Amino acid sequence: MPSPSRHVQPALYADIIATSRQPALLVKYMETYLSDLERWLSEWRIDINVSKSSTMLFAKTGRRIPNPGEVQLFGEPIQLVDDARCLGGTLDKRLNWSKHIYQVRKKAAQTANAWISPEQEKLPCHQE
Repeated sequence: MPSPSRHVQPALYADIIATSRQPALLVKYMETYLSDLERWLSEWRIDINVSKSSTMLFAKTGRRIPNPGEVQLFGEPIQLVDDARCLGGTLDKRLNWSKHIYQVRKKAAQTANAWISPEQEKLPCHQE
């Protein structure tokens, strides 16, 4: 793997974290690291699906998140997203759990509804 720098660190589960207070510099740092990563992947003959990759910017609450520009890997743009699923959880750009909680509640409600048979729906306790 390419060596980490002061601003770009490989993280767990194939994630790469870049930090900067200036969004324009984030793109520069990421492009430099991704260029090294492309060389390393080619050298080791490892193929990746760039269309399954995504980029997300995190900011403190109340701060505006500007669009820093496009980051590319193997000449393909990496999609900029507002939220992403990672190891069963949903991360969003504000690092709050509202979307994840909504999805878990929705799935639980669907599961609970599947347990009620058509005969049970006719019972008075299941009628509104």
